[in-house]
Amino acid sequence: MSVGAYVQASGGQRAGRLIQEALNTALTDLTRRGVLVADDPLGRSGVRPRTFRLPDQPLVVQRELGPRDLEEVPPRELAALLQDAATVMGVGRPDSLFREALQRLGRVRLTTGVQQTLAAVLSLAQALDADDDDLDLDGVPL
Repeated sequence: MSVGAYVQASGGQRAGRLIQEALNTALTDLTRRGVLVADDPLGRSGVRPRTFRLPDQPLVVQRELGPRDLEEVPPRELAALLQDAATVMGVGRPDSLFREALQRLGRVRLTTGVQQTLAAVLSLAQALDADDDDLDLDGVPL
């Protein structure tokens, strides 16, 4: 979940500097103590691009897009979506793969921003697909 998602879920409209600092401090502390796990496979800096989950929760949970912007979807979730789309489309041209992924999210427009977001996770999707070759259907090593 992103910081913005936490603020919106609490009924807030936007996070001012003090709210952002308090959330960043709390999330960093909870991560250090092992209460939460932080993940950003794209290696971006800061708290904002990270995805937070409980240690016993799965690494990826594919969900409907809902009210989220594509940029708010965790990278591993987008990578899993691209993997699923590639099983139907093949790996061929990225634009075709991106359009299939968008269709699965109920979206149509392949804007420059959408292309950039999906292109950023394409190599992650390919890497995860290579890793999956060593796992059975339940994600257990062979």
